[in-house]
Amino acid sequence: KQYKDGFYYYDDKKIKTINIKTKEKKEYTNYVESDYLVNTQYDNGLLYYFSDDYLKIYNLENGKIGLFDYRINDGVNNLFLENKLLYLIGDNKVYILKVNEISTTEMTKEEIEEKLEKILSDRIEKIKNDYNVDIKIRKDANIKLKVWKQSTKGETSYDKINDSLDYTEEVLSYFGPEFFKEFIHGEYSGLRIYIVNEIKAESDFNMAGEAFRYYDKYAVIADTSDYKRTLCHELMHSLEDAVDAKNKKIFKKWNDYNPKGFKYKEEYDENAPAYKYTANYGKEDVYFIDNYSQTNGLEDRGRIFENMCMNTADVIKKNPYLLKKAEYQVNEILKYYPMLEESIIFESIK
Repeated sequence: KQYKDGFYYYDDKKIKTINIKTKEKKEYTNYVESDYLVNTQYDNGLLYYFSDDYLKIYNLENGKIGLFDYRINDGVNNLFLENKLLYLIGDNKVYILKVNEISTTEMTKEEIEEKLEKILSDRIEKIKNDYNVDIKIRKDANIKLKVWKQSTKGETSYDKINDSLDYTEEVLSYFGPEFFKEFIHGEYSGLRIYIVNEIKAESDFNMAGEAFRYYDKYAVIADTSDYKRTLCHELMHSLEDAVDAKNKKIFKKWNDYNPKGFKYKEEYDENAPAYKYTANYGKEDVYFIDNYSQTNGLEDRGRIFENMCMNTADVIKKNPYLLKKAEYQVNEILKYYPMLEESIIFESIK
């Protein structure tokens, strides 16, 4: 790559600079994560790069990395230097810093990793204290489920974990602390969320999440590809399961809100054309959001709930039969979870 006085080259092990004015060549050990090398800028012995939501400045001379302690949660994918200004190009904004005024704390690579890990662990601990909800990440979220021949791989990307914790805090706030006490009863000690980047199964169906009782916990597994929506969906399954675990019945009249004679498919074909009665079928009254809603009643309710939770409920509001199902679903939820009476979740269908 070019810089104002010459060029610099890099691979996973070394960074080399060539000053075309003085012909001086230098070689340094590379401490920058390989994924971020392409988006770097070099000037006066300093290599600027962005990773894990933070600007980092590697001092090639002393081998230390300066951390600009300000989280930019904006998917910065490019940066460049011009006239002593550093531009960070995000998905939504451009951030401009005066190079001479950037204040950082220099640390070793290991010290930075420890600092960032503590940020995550502190956030996870706060969620535990506020809601009594456990969070598992990385290898702690690796699960093998022999019964269903499935396995999960915990998310390892710092950025994706941090974003998922943002969404977790947001979604849990919709429910409030009292709600999560409902998962503490009998042999069960609460809810646990596994943040993963992969769910493997023998079936060809690509799963984004799951919810089930796992030892003494109500377990929610959500991958980070569409984490917030998946979390909402799986929490619907968990709240329904908690009612069932207490030997109570919820949604006893659910099938009364489906078309006369309708039966759920009990399996899902990702390649099937739009099923009858779905929003994208376009020829009949709409009772279901999509094909997946016709798998079974659990997934039908999960789809409706996730769209309320995500405030993407226009498809529900504009279809009378689907809206009646959603209203029945809300009324049943409130019978067993009255603490959700004022929840923002249900505002989207009013």
